[in-house]
Amino acid sequence: MTFRLLKLPLLAFRNVLSYWNHDQIFDFSLISKRTKYLTKSLTQKSTSATIFFEPKLYVRLDFQLQPYNAHCFALNDGFSHFRFSTENVTEGFLDVLKHLLNIFNASVESIHIDAKLGEKDMNLIFKYINNLGQESISKLYYDCDKTKQIDYLLQSNKKPIEDLELNVRRDHTYIGETIADSSSIQLYKCLNTICLSDGHLLTMLNTVGMDIRKSVLTNEYLNMFLKSWTSGRTNSRLKLAFFRVKETINLRTILGDIPVVKRDPRTTKRYFETQLWGKTYSNWIFGGYDIQLSDGRTATLQWHKFQRKSDSSPVPVRWIQKYEDVHEMEDNIDSDARENRVQEPEKEGEPVKEHKPYYLQMLSIIVW
Repeated sequence: MTFRLLKLPLLAFRNVLSYWNHDQIFDFSLISKRTKYLTKSLTQKSTSATIFFEPKLYVRLDFQLQPYNAHCFALNDGFSHFRFSTENVTEGFLDVLKHLLNIFNASVESIHIDAKLGEKDMNLIFKYINNLGQESISKLYYDCDKTKQIDYLLQSNKKPIEDLELNVRRDHTYIGETIADSSSIQLYKCLNTICLSDGHLLTMLNTVGMDIRKSVLTNEYLNMFLKSWTSGRTNSRLKLAFFRVKETINLRTILGDIPVVKRDPRTTKRYFETQLWGKTYSNWIFGGYDIQLSDGRTATLQWHKFQRKSDSSPVPVRWIQKYEDVHEMEDNIDSDARENRVQEPEKEGEPVKEHKPYYLQMLSIIVW
């Protein structure tokens, strides 16, 4: 006996769909134009999609409602299989991906790309990204091992990306040109992370923010970077940065002959906010080391060492001593000193917090 599923009233058909998993819904949508229309109209909507353009291609859809919070569709054995036959796997994946996002009404939240896929596949991927109907992508993760692959990213991508996270492996074929302010990197708001082995990438990527969590950079390199930046030759958009290097920060070496003004922590109190994982954090900075940029702005160095919770917080005595010592420039740091081991409590009786192990290997910058 044949059961005419498509003859069911919409309410009854919706109830049938509620018993199917996402693989079954996807397969059903491929049968005809009508089944595609029905699944798109009646299935649970996805809140976002994360696409992985890696050697193992797959996409994860996230849902707010039970029973499925997230579901993965993939070309590898780890997840449910897409079913298609094509000479070009990436091309076939993109075709099915368009259908999948359409029936589940999903927007692309983030994209992971591994440049090992090769230029032919990368051309297809960026053509797909640039043609997406949505205005921007929240986050792009990009794995590569050559600076020419960074250059390819900057030249190929035309879609605004809010956060760009780079994982840069060792580069043996450095390309000497820097990327000018007119390049497509202007579309990016923030560079979140570089696992950095090639310092030249810092001047190639003209971003608003940098958070360099791993690097083999040196104090001498940071001096060259600051000279280039303060003179206006590179990184004109930079406003906030963290550099974690392989050695203890020596501020005198980093500054070289760049003029610096030490600020009195008792009278110079500045406030700014940072965003992390959707949360807003308040930062009060007492004092610090100020340098002047060629465009008239002021940048404060090592502000992470002068943070307080509010403008009325007490000023640690050590901060005042460092300000009043005209010879003090953080160039002979005692790692065993209390200020380099723990954070000064703001109130009596507050628990003492230890600094992170990399505290002395970090240079921080904020532009006012």
